Amino acid sequence: MVVVVVLVVVVLVVVVVVVVVVVLVVLVDGAIVVEGAEVVVSATPVVGEAIEVTSGSDGARAPAPSLAGIDAVQALASSAVAAATAVIVVTRRAYTTADRSALVAPTGGGRQRLRRVAEGRGTTGRAVDRARIEGVIAGWRCAVCGATVDIATVAPWRCPRADADDPYHVLHLVEQGVEPGVEPDVEPGAEHGADDDPEPGGGGSTLAELVASGSDIGDVDPFVLYGPRLAWWAFARANGMTAAACETLTSDVVGDFRITPFERSELLSNEIGANVWVKDETGNVAGSHKARHLASILLHLRAAELLGLTAHRPPLAIASCGNAALAAATLARRLEWPLDVYVPTWMDDTVGDRLEGLGARVQRCERRPDDPPGDPAMLRFREARDAGAIPFTVQGPENALCLDGGRTIGWELADQAAIVGVDLDRVVIQVGGGAFAACMGAGLGPGVRLDTVQAEGCAPLAAAWERATMVDRPARYWPHVMRPWHAPHSVADGILDDETYDWIADMDVMAESGGVPVVAAESDIVRAHELATAAGYRVSPTGAAGLAGVLTVADDLRAHENVAVVMSGVAR
Repeated sequence: MVVVVVLVVVVLVVVVVVVVVVVLVVLVDGAIVVEGAEVVVSATPVVGEAIEVTSGSDGARAPAPSLAGIDAVQALASSAVAAATAVIVVTRRAYTTADRSALVAPTGGGRQRLRRVAEGRGTTGRAVDRARIEGVIAGWRCAVCGATVDIATVAPWRCPRADADDPYHVLHLVEQGVEPGVEPDVEPGAEHGADDDPEPGGGGSTLAELVASGSDIGDVDPFVLYGPRLAWWAFARANGMTAAACETLTSDVVGDFRITPFERSELLSNEIGANVWVKDETGNVAGSHKARHLASILLHLRAAELLGLTAHRPPLAIASCGNAALAAATLARRLEWPLDVYVPTWMDDTVGDRLEGLGARVQRCERRPDDPPGDPAMLRFREARDAGAIPFTVQGPENALCLDGGRTIGWELADQAAIVGVDLDRVVIQVGGGAFAACMGAGLGPGVRLDTVQAEGCAPLAAAWERATMVDRPARYWPHVMRPWHAPHSVADGILDDETYDWIADMDVMAESGGVPVVAAESDIVRAHELATAAGYRVSPTGAAGLAGVLTVADDLRAHENVAVVMSGVAR
């Protein structure tokens, strides 16, 4: 009886405190973050939360909220919550035993995280629980304005509200949660007339399940293995394609993708003083992870052709002079799809020769007198896009489907860690445009901390992270938060994007998992490449930049900590 009374009192105290705090938060348009025994007013709850972005009848963008009252409210909120701190700590222990965790309230994203923790699925610093809810893709939603796009839509590249005057939008995937092995309430495509046939082969399985069944995973195509969880597959099914046809199409278009190696590096572990696990993407299609992002776009296009939803082939277009361009040219050649590659004038002729050898049309882009600030190659790419070219790119705001297939690397990593019995504490991912980190985080889920890495000579994400702390819902203030980096430079030239295009998703996965942006000194980038080469990886400085991030934070790592990096971008 005493226990019941105590529990009732605890619940009442927590309810009263939450009400007080929520009222205070509403007054400053902010959020409360509880970390350990400290209470901090945060202006950055869930970066990509869908919100209203206009005000008034003229549709003008809402002005930035005033920050003047945050300090006063922070002090008041801390006083109001201090009496209940012990109660909150006890409550947290009932939800999770993770080494570090954060409960964010009162935003929708925070409530979802609390539910994940309560269900044992959101414990930071632990490998992903394979029994967690898996998602079938139900559609798209803009992370800035909240506009939605149906999963059956052909070419859902950009938010329908994005235009030349307001390009600051990006579509993110919307998942319909289902228990593994349990049919969803509405099977993707059921309402659109897709055949009710079972998923064939290994589609939707995990690597662990295949290993347990005695299968050889050396010949497993991740786009077949994880196919039913991909947006392009849901699109095809929604438009009437059978699951068997989806698998056949996958094998025809991207049949040479394979599960890439994952192993503990003894040399790197000894050097760092922690357990360093490496996923090696240098043997993947075109020598990096980039083709994963582009594969879903190509599969969507080919499915639309086979379903009679498109009548002609506009040219594909990409702005890149490195791994992404080579991946795009490699994939486009398979379907004999015309591809224009927009590159800077200083691009190495060797890369240009390789691209032309793959059938791509290389467009060298000089700066024009009337050009606005920014990369001339990106400006020409956008002009081609506006003229009807298909954005065949790894930047989410230009083509949301690049955030689909890239998730396969996160699913693979989670499954491989489970197979060898490793609880990953964190992954450290190099960031240029940001799609790689966004997809890795989406694939792994919030149970594994994700840190991002950029070079000190080009760190727009870290700078934006600091600016984002000054406003609530920073996505609606995109051009003020994510600003172009002046004069990018580093030996890791593949991550010198002057803007982190997928910064919203990157901040979301870091915030949900407890990660942070890391800025690596140039000396660490050089050293990381040397170590990676000595450890036997044929990787470029760009491809080893994740390891540079590990070197940067090495003093903060515990001796028993399991840290994963990805070597991506073969040395050429």
